[in-house]
Amino acid sequence: MSENGETTDVKRSILIDGMNSQQYYEALIARDQRFDGVFFVGVKTTRIYCRPICPSRRPQIRHCEFFRLAAAAEVAGYRPCLRCRPELAPGNAPIDTEEKIVGAALRYLDRVEEADQTIPELATTFQVSDRHFRRLLTKQLGVSPIQFMQTRRLLLAKQLLTDTNLNVNDCDTFVADFIEELSYPARINTLERSVLVR
Repeated sequence: MSENGETTDVKRSILIDGMNSQQYYEALIARDQRFDGVFFVGVKTTRIYCRPICPSRRPQIRHCEFFRLAAAAEVAGYRPCLRCRPELAPGNAPIDTEEKIVGAALRYLDRVEEADQTIPELATTFQVSDRHFRRLLTKQLGVSPIQFMQTRRLLLAKQLLTDTNLNVNDCDTFVADFIEELSYPARINTLERSVLVR
């Protein structure tokens, strides 16, 4: 018996929702976000339990034990991973701050009055370094911050061309600062093509 008064010979791993351990393992290998908080995996060799999205190295299936709750893993004798913090999951662990920062930055940028801020100014707003903010945006969005800002400006110009009476030259002033590497004719062509697509 453990100090909690529970027997230790009871099989504590549980399988839920009709999934078998192979399906859980595939979700673990894929680091599938949909399963975050749905199950936890205990690694028998290290006696540590993790979230399925943990960035740590993946164990072999024979070393895995799956749990529905973090508390069940702790009762079975596993301790929480220090990288993904499964006892705080989902949403409150340090690993979740990346998504929160990028999501807040995107909501912040959707407001028109903040659309002119530079990447370093945005990083300062969210109390992270410029380099870290750029890395987070690239990781979460799949494009660099510059590409993201250029796309936003082009979409704004396209919206202005289609929804207002402004001409192409007037709209070009809105995007000129962010697309300096393109020549003026290329910018005009890009804007005209984006309007024609609509």
